Amino acid sequence: MNSPEQKTILLVEDEALIAMVVANTIKQFGYKVIIANSGEKAVEFAGKNKNISLVLMDLSLGKGIDGAEAAKQILSERTLPIVFLTSHDEKEYVDKVKEITRYGYVIKNSGDFVLESSIKMVFELFDAHEKTRESEERYRRIIEELTGYFYTVHIRDGKVVKITHSEACESVTGYRSEEFKASPHLWIDMVFPEDRRQVMKYVQRILSGKHISPIEHRIRRKDGQIRWVSHTPIVQFYPMGNLISYDGLVKDITRRKLMEEELRAHQAELEIQNKELRQAKAELEASRAELEHRVAERTEELRRANEELRLEIIDRKQMSEELKKSELRYRNLIYSLPDAIILHDGERILSSNPAALRHFGLKDKTNLIGKRILDFIDPGDREAVADSIESTRKTENITWVTKVKLVQDSAGFEYVECMNSIVDYVGRKLLLMSMRDITNRVSMEESLARTRHQQKAILDNVPDIAWLKDRESRFILANKPFGEACGIKPEDLPGKTDLDIWPRELAEKYRKDDREIIQSGMGKQIEELLTDKEGNIIWLETIKTPILNDRGNVIGTAGIARDITLRKQQEEQLRQYREQLEHLVEERTAELTEVNKLLQQELFEHKLTEEKVQKLNVELEERILELKTFNYSVSHDLKTPLIAIEGFSRILMEKHSQLLDAKGQHFLDIIYKSTKKVNELIEDLHEFFSVGQKAIKSSTINMEKMINDIITDFKTILPDDVFTVEFSALPPAYGDKKMINQVLVNLFGNAIKYSKPKGAAIITIEGRVKEGKSVYSVKDRGIGFPMECADNIFDVFERLHGSDEFEGTGIGLAIVKRIIQRHGGDVWAEGTVNEGATFYFSLPGKGA
Repeated sequence: MNSPEQKTILLVEDEALIAMVVANTIKQFGYKVIIANSGEKAVEFAGKNKNISLVLMDLSLGKGIDGAEAAKQILSERTLPIVFLTSHDEKEYVDKVKEITRYGYVIKNSGDFVLESSIKMVFELFDAHEKTRESEERYRRIIEELTGYFYTVHIRDGKVVKITHSEACESVTGYRSEEFKASPHLWIDMVFPEDRRQVMKYVQRILSGKHISPIEHRIRRKDGQIRWVSHTPIVQFYPMGNLISYDGLVKDITRRKLMEEELRAHQAELEIQNKELRQAKAELEASRAELEHRVAERTEELRRANEELRLEIIDRKQMSEELKKSELRYRNLIYSLPDAIILHDGERILSSNPAALRHFGLKDKTNLIGKRILDFIDPGDREAVADSIESTRKTENITWVTKVKLVQDSAGFEYVECMNSIVDYVGRKLLLMSMRDITNRVSMEESLARTRHQQKAILDNVPDIAWLKDRESRFILANKPFGEACGIKPEDLPGKTDLDIWPRELAEKYRKDDREIIQSGMGKQIEELLTDKEGNIIWLETIKTPILNDRGNVIGTAGIARDITLRKQQEEQLRQYREQLEHLVEERTAELTEVNKLLQQELFEHKLTEEKVQKLNVELEERILELKTFNYSVSHDLKTPLIAIEGFSRILMEKHSQLLDAKGQHFLDIIYKSTKKVNELIEDLHEFFSVGQKAIKSSTINMEKMINDIITDFKTILPDDVFTVEFSALPPAYGDKKMINQVLVNLFGNAIKYSKPKGAAIITIEGRVKEGKSVYSVKDRGIGFPMECADNIFDVFERLHGSDEFEGTGIGLAIVKRIIQRHGGDVWAEGTVNEGATFYFSLPGKGA
């Protein structure tokens, strides 16, 4: 038996939309489908397409021949199983079907299971009939080989439609089987004229279904000889009693006829011939008995099938009222769908349901049928829809366009989802397009995308590693620093877990942290180690917090981690440096003790002056004081809590400030500014001590160019009317460019800052060479300072004004002093209250 995908079904239905729905249903069963919309088309397709294996025929086909007449014409040309598809089950329709086909009918809208089962049953019955016919053909050939030749007469509606002769016919008649086929009346023309009337009556008796005996008559062979032949008919009937065909066994009995005069003389020879005849007859009877047994078995199978069909008809009659309305409901189903259903040829619209009019904002089909389908699509999406149509046309596969914007006057349907599929309709390959309104879904997706974009923008602007996870520890968002640390692009991280990114032991630790936060609803702050994508081990200071929804339920976790590897390294260096200094202090103390002893012992010998000893002690005290100051700042480890305070206060100000009243917002602002100020102080301290550790890379410096660059940089962040700078030709300097640039930037910043109360800052820069040194001055006309403060103005944390008056940490001038002193120069200042201040520094020349 052929598999479903190898079989083609001809569907004859004049209702276009019903035909397309039924065709799609049959295709789901695995069959190919060809649609004909009239009886004439059905006859044409069945005659031309030899691949058609079954015909599903609607009885009522509108204009032209009906389904019954079309079925008769098809069966007159070829043998095909035909099943009628109708909404009627009255007796007159049942009887009409039984007269035409043995395969019955299927009530429309009986369900996919009934339709599929009926098709399978018809194919099985047809295959059984074919096997029976093949079996009969085999037996016919056997009999043909035993004696004479065999011919078969095929009957349809009581009329002869075809006669076939076996190859052995030539030995009896002199004519080949091809000649009988080419000349349908040759079989009667070769009958001897005096015997033709008898033979014609004999044939009519066979066609009328009467039981007849063999007949003997004369024929004229092709070579002109007159021969006697005998005909033995074998008649086959349908189970309903209609004649299917009859087979004739033709034997040349000329010799027997000639020998009848010699029967008495040759009795013994005749007995032998009679014995052979009886034996052949017995073999024929045995073959016939076996054939009749097979036919009886198949007849019983058909009887049972008919009984099942009869019971099914009885059941269907109980639902007759509903079934009469089923065809109308079937048609209304398509017309009531909210999705637009459009039949088109790839360019023009041929048919549609009412939903298509609603989608396009039209009131009448006349404004839709025959129009170009792309005219209803927004120009920006026409190319995608055209590509989908072309792909479906070429491949006959279903194609989708997930988001299509309709023209703006389309009754509010802004976005739709399109599907194109191919259908066979009246011998043409057409396309079926469905459109579903997805405007609300697109709106929600765009809203979600905006939210995700905002979250991503926040994370991307955080310089530290940051991420968001859901309750299952799947990443929702992560910023660029996170991607750089793990070696995965941020856009590829959503949906992944820590197990997909980190080594299992580390991933399990992270997942355990997530579970603790989700269960407790409390955040945590830890310092931990991480191995990045390049194998480097780095220290992170991590803050993990729960994410709550509007109802206060935990829906995920958020995290931010700052790389503190440098701080850890500096702490370790400071610890080692502290130990080393303590050791040096101990050694120096021991040395000084020993020196003092030696000095006491050798005081009169060496005559060391008290001034030299005092100077040595002052130098030692200064170094110890610097060390204590530095150790004090670092030992308190201010930066660790400040990171969390500043980060969370910034998040509260940006995203949750509306939850606080004015007083709360004021306090939050104070917290944020205070932590920011302390953080700036720590950074300045770090810069101050870094200046003392960095190696000096000296080179010749074009001071005029450096000042112009600094002016340009300040103007990019300050308005043009905030300051003006005046300077003439300046001598070049020799020193570290970055450090000298830092000196000028700090002096510029101070001049601008302390000139604000008096308006725009006017800065004057001068330079000269004196005693082998380059001397420079930066003068402003700001608030100035009393000269009694000139000696300690360059000390660390020395401020002449409160932080509420002027911002700053009091370390900028200390940095200036340290840089200039490391270069071997001097720094000093002159000032007058409310008149301004001038800051000087000198640098040794090259080779000094």
